[in-house]
Amino acid sequence: MNYRALKNEWIEANPETEYTPGPNGAVLIPPANSKVYLHWLNDKGKLVNTYTMTYATLVNSRVKIIAADRTARIHAIEL
Repeated sequence: MNYRALKNEWIEANPETEYTPGPNGAVLIPPANSKVYLHWLNDKGKLVNTYTMTYATLVNSRVKIIAADRTARIHAIEL
């Protein structure tokens, strides 16, 4: 096969949303000129890691998306 169609969706972070990617992960693309934070939590709900997403980012596990501008529309493309 010469191509593979990728499932994609739009995520509205108002101001925060949890997102779980598919089994192969997903690429999250933030809006231009915005600040979006990714928070990874452990099983008990404690913060493990934080990342400021300014570029397209590959995510392999459940993440909480937080929009600094109170709202952000993020394009998620599953691999």
